Amino acid sequence: MSSKIEIINMALRRLGEQPIVSLTEGSEPANVVSDVYDLVLDNELRAWSWPFATTTQTLAQVSGETPPDFGYVFQLPASYLQVVKLIDTNTSSTIAEWDYSRRIFSVHDLEWEIREGKIYINTSALTLKYTYRQTDTEKFDPTFALAFSRRLAWEVASSITDREDLLQAARDEYLLYINQARGNSGAEARRRLEISREYVRAR
Repeated sequence: MSSKIEIINMALRRLGEQPIVSLTEGSEPANVVSDVYDLVLDNELRAWSWPFATTTQTLAQVSGETPPDFGYVFQLPASYLQVVKLIDTNTSSTIAEWDYSRRIFSVHDLEWEIREGKIYINTSALTLKYTYRQTDTEKFDPTFALAFSRRLAWEVASSITDREDLLQAARDEYLLYINQARGNSGAEARRRLEISREYVRAR
């Protein structure tokens, strides 16, 4: 797996730049990447249900807050980026599930809303499956790491090079790698689903 600096240097080399040692070294490439790195990473993680950046947690109810439009309020985790699935903990039923291919929620049950880092809903116990801010690059899927390096190159290219061909190449390679990474992730998810079904049938 690759470190944060190794991923950044893959991006810089793709643009014909010399590698950096640290984001705080003061060079122009380091400063430019430092400005966008966290935002670009959050965007890429939020765009898909990556197994290395997805977890499930029973949420804590916010006490002393009773909105007029919903019965209960739950605090989102600090690292939260995107809902994958909402589950009514009382009944184990799915309330809503994010469809990444169509970019819409498949709503099965209760109405709900997210605002100001909280979920408002009409159930007293809530479990959230979500994509979180995974900053440990050693845990990245290898193909995602390649895609993310190209996405960084594409993002910073106009600031550190005037070569349009390198920007276009970074974009094209990003699209290739990100589709491969999502395909691998989807295949793993389908395999987990099939294993679950086999387990249920066996019982």
